[in-house]
Amino acid sequence: MLSALWAKQLNTFLLDWEAKKVEPDAVAWQVAFDAASNAIALHPGSNADYYDRLGRVWEWKQFQQAFGDEAATESRQQALDAYRQSVATRPMWPDTWVSLAYTKMRLREIDEEFVTALRRSAELGPWRIKSNKGIAEMGLITWFDLDKETKERVVESVRRTVDFSHSQARWLESRAVDAGRRMVFCDLIAAEIKTKRKICSA
Repeated sequence: MLSALWAKQLNTFLLDWEAKKVEPDAVAWQVAFDAASNAIALHPGSNADYYDRLGRVWEWKQFQQAFGDEAATESRQQALDAYRQSVATRPMWPDTWVSLAYTKMRLREIDEEFVTALRRSAELGPWRIKSNKGIAEMGLITWFDLDKETKERVVESVRRTVDFSHSQARWLESRAVDAGRRMVFCDLIAAEIKTKRKICSA
């Protein structure tokens, strides 16, 4: 019960940070980290959800730093270790695989582990919009580093994200523009869908 209480307190911080999309101050981050650590320590056995939340706490510490930023390497490595523990305990949950892949990308580690995480999230959450958005965004950003099979998974997620709604289609287009991948993105979308979603216009 004490473990669950700490987890509930932690979740309040995570929801607030996700709503604001800014890095927390040092005091708030430390309180959240302590809550995550206590939830894990007091829970009998390994709890995948709590390790997932610990990973998110570490990610938020330097969330706004650039990909590959050396100053953020330690916190991102800690996040990666927490996500690894989470997927080892609960390997069938797609969202944690997405988070693991994001962390690898932020570390600029586009390697076999990154590709595995991308593929696993695609296999386990084929119709989850959150998973598809993550796969599509990461796949576009790392497009030229991916093999043919992984690109095929990314294409599926891109199309599912665009098909989901106007807002998601426009969101993904904006992420492609930010990553310098607008041409790649637009080449993957059928002409009638571009017209329907009002994307990729000149």
